[in-house]
Amino acid sequence: MKPISMIIEKTKEIELKNCPVCRAKLKKIIVKKKDVALAGYKCEKCNEVYFSSSEIVRYEILTGKRKPVRTIGRVGNSIIIRIPSKLANEFGIKEGYVAYFEKRNHDVSVKILPR
Repeated sequence: MKPISMIIEKTKEIELKNCPVCRAKLKKIIVKKKDVALAGYKCEKCNEVYFSSSEIVRYEILTGKRKPVRTIGRVGNSIIIRIPSKLANEFGIKEGYVAYFEKRNHDVSVKILPR
């Protein structure tokens, strides 16, 4: 089997239909690597395997190669995300600012604005 190839998408997750190497059809697969199930695509001809950038990032977080900024918690009925003080200082985020959440494909963008 050839080494695992990774395609890093620049804007949004897309569904691959043909292999970028040999142009043959791809089929959806689940690959288990270090006890993490990854959704990917495998070429029926050359056996190359491809993963979306979001799957690669998820894998890196779950295996400890990439640290999440913070774990999501709960206070009362609210779900919270704590911002490290170093990051807050770097971006000038202060108590009382408002956070605006915007859905972008499979991601969430957060904009923090002063009142």
